[in-house]
Amino acid sequence: MANDPLTELRALFQEERGLLLAGKLNGLVGLADRKAAVLPRLAGANAAALRGLQAQASENHRLLRAVQDGLRAAITRLAAIRTANEGLTSYAADGRTSHHGALTCKVERRA
Repeated sequence: MANDPLTELRALFQEERGLLLAGKLNGLVGLADRKAAVLPRLAGANAAALRGLQAQASENHRLLRAVQDGLRAAITRLAAIRTANEGLTSYAADGRTSHHGALTCKVERRA
């Protein structure tokens, strides 16, 4: 990478954005360490340039939150599917819960 920390950080933010948009989350692992290594070299940087970096960081943060929300939704959906396989719990007219066992598909085979 270039010696200029602003240029390095811009490139890292672009790389992070590309990984997030492509869904390559495993590529994000080493990126945090690389960004952290550049941060101390930003001392005395131009305020306008830092605002530009802040905008990139905010956009990537928004993308990370979207990924996180998507993963949570997938986990919730998978749990609902798993629960549905265990049967159905409903309420009777008197308010008691009633559990109905899962359907089992049995095929009778005759020779």
